[in-house]
Amino acid sequence: MAVMYTNIFKMDTEFQKLLQELESSDRAENTIVIFYSDNGGPLPRAKREILDSGTHVPFMIRFPDGRYACTRNLDLNMFVDIPATVLSLAGLEPPKYMHGKPMYGKFANNEKRNYTFGATDRFDEQVEKRASIRTKEYLYIRNYMPDLANYRPNAFRIQMPMMREMMRLYELGELNETQSIWFTKPAVKEELYDCRKDKHQIYNLASNPNYINVLNTMREALNDEWIYKYNSFWIESE
Repeated sequence: MAVMYTNIFKMDTEFQKLLQELESSDRAENTIVIFYSDNGGPLPRAKREILDSGTHVPFMIRFPDGRYACTRNLDLNMFVDIPATVLSLAGLEPPKYMHGKPMYGKFANNEKRNYTFGATDRFDEQVEKRASIRTKEYLYIRNYMPDLANYRPNAFRIQMPMMREMMRLYELGELNETQSIWFTKPAVKEELYDCRKDKHQIYNLASNPNYINVLNTMREALNDEWIYKYNSFWIESE
């Protein structure tokens, strides 16, 4: 974690230099700055995960005239929205085949999303197959390879001292029940989390009868709004 925070400090310092270089040029008045990262951070149960710890990323836009300064966009946005947003900000209408919805600009989409979607299929040399759907309240995950643990021992992860120490403690039986969930196999076929009450997605509600209506709604929405639309090749393997 010390390395991670050091990297964040270094990144902020380098980005500040870029902004200062922009401000000293003649392009500052007509340049929109967009800042974001890729999937999750380098910590265990973050990068390559489709829990919030892996799908929530930093995202900031700075307009030269100060529009929207000190405000937050609390809509359900996705990475696929970024190209459509760039086109819209440039005054170009995004083509119909693009999945993204412009967040800002001339063609900003005022129709709010009800869901965002996630998927995993490959962790470097490891194979994975899970899909997720998220509302502002709930996260549902469908696991197509439940015979394995959600943890994948790829070479990138094993380089981390923290990861090696967690594996050592797990093999010795010294992790507690919550810490062991990620490593346990077989895993479960379905996961459902109340993200308002459980921000780290620890307590799986998929088998809780009080949430059966939510579970069915999320199942159907994942099928209808994502898999059947864009990933029909998955249907045969369910």
